[in-house]
Amino acid sequence: MQNPLPLLLSHPVVLVVGFIILGIVYQIYQSRTAGLDHIPGPFLAKYTNVWRLIETRRTGGDADYMHAMHKVYGDVVRVGPHAVSVADPQSIPLIYGTKTRLRKPAAIEVIKSYGRSDNVVTIRDPDKHGKYRRPIAGAYALSSLLDYEVQVDEMLDKLFAKIEKITSGNTQMDIARWLFYYAYDVVGYLSFGSPIGFLDSGKDAYNLIKFQGYIVHYVRLVIQMPVLHKFLAGNPIVAFLGVLAPTRDTFVEFSEMKVKNRLNAPPPERLDMLAHFIASAEKYPDIMTPDQITNTAVVNMGAGALGSSKVLQGIIKYLIENPEQQDRLYNDMKTANCIYPINWKHIQELPFLEGIVKEGVRLHLSVGVPLIRESPPSGLRLADGTVIPAGVEIGMKPYVVARRKEVWGPNAEEWEPERWMQRPNETEEQFKERRTIMERGDLSFGHGARTCIGKNIAMLQVYKVVSNMVFLYKLLPAPNPNAVPEKRSVYAYMKKREV
Repeated sequence: MQNPLPLLLSHPVVLVVGFIILGIVYQIYQSRTAGLDHIPGPFLAKYTNVWRLIETRRTGGDADYMHAMHKVYGDVVRVGPHAVSVADPQSIPLIYGTKTRLRKPAAIEVIKSYGRSDNVVTIRDPDKHGKYRRPIAGAYALSSLLDYEVQVDEMLDKLFAKIEKITSGNTQMDIARWLFYYAYDVVGYLSFGSPIGFLDSGKDAYNLIKFQGYIVHYVRLVIQMPVLHKFLAGNPIVAFLGVLAPTRDTFVEFSEMKVKNRLNAPPPERLDMLAHFIASAEKYPDIMTPDQITNTAVVNMGAGALGSSKVLQGIIKYLIENPEQQDRLYNDMKTANCIYPINWKHIQELPFLEGIVKEGVRLHLSVGVPLIRESPPSGLRLADGTVIPAGVEIGMKPYVVARRKEVWGPNAEEWEPERWMQRPNETEEQFKERRTIMERGDLSFGHGARTCIGKNIAMLQVYKVVSNMVFLYKLLPAPNPNAVPEKRSVYAYMKKREV
């Protein structure tokens, strides 16, 4: 029999067509053997992750195709050859609960650049995650909040001094921009013992915000088709050349510098989070190596600042649109005899403030991708009875779950801080039941053992700035002076209150 290889090589078009056909056959085989034919979804999604990649690129941020897709196909949708998206809140404990303890899938590697070791976000195995979380948990505990409140108040003073300077003469300002600066400086202060310099300079110090935008965009896209990561930021050649985020990781470089300086210096007089991490190395030397201390600091900087600043932007936008809610919160604080700076103890006594913050978190803290897990070897049965075979990437997107009417009410897609409070003619028992349903259906900070470790820190800075800003100022809407709307901008006139 004649060897066909010379013939194919002499006809490159035939060779290319042959590879395309083989690729299509392979994709069909992968789809048919995945055991997901019983789950509905877009036609192309059954055969290739390219569909997910295109849809994510086309629709952009959090309010993307998945919300609309679940309305069409139902609570369980096939979004890839081996990927399923779930929207039913009843399945939250089955996917994320401490009893099931599902692993994170290999796709989580997209968050790491080549050569970087695991951190508490990227560790796949639940047992290993617990082992690495334990040494650092004390730095994030509720009991540590009072230790950090002084630093937060210092940043509030700086923020409001900037507001006074910018708005003198009834000048409008982009308040969201300065809230981003505040959030990053607070996280830097709590992490490393000194603010990074955003508020002082009035600009993106070290280009951290700009770079974080690159990372978020990269992860949001590439995690839809994880194989791309092997050719991009997860590739040793790309990493060596340093031409692609998150390969050129400014957060890592900045944190490495801070950690190195601290390890070569005496302990600070005021306890910060880095001091916690370094102290834990004495008890856990095999885990809290200098590399792991840096990894933890990077997670602190990236996740902490991004989440809180995004929530603050949303809350301030809604409060400007609803001035009566500002007045209600201000009156509540005056009735409670609050004084500036409003402390954490007083904050716990303001139910409407809690409603404002929780509503802001619900609508704006959701990450741009589902919280993905891998179905176990025995498979997984969801709350509606759908059976997921072994080895399937399964996840729920917080944005989607945060808009479920059976959890949040008929106006689930709207801003309503009062939903977190007891309603008129609602008994205490009815309120507790409704509140429990909402708490169980909230994926803003994750769920179970993988709940965001920095939740308490994020909430401290959000509660503090919202309460104190409304106590000192009434925020009035102002026109955007730029011809092109800016994604992170909220313009306002800051009217000083009589305190």
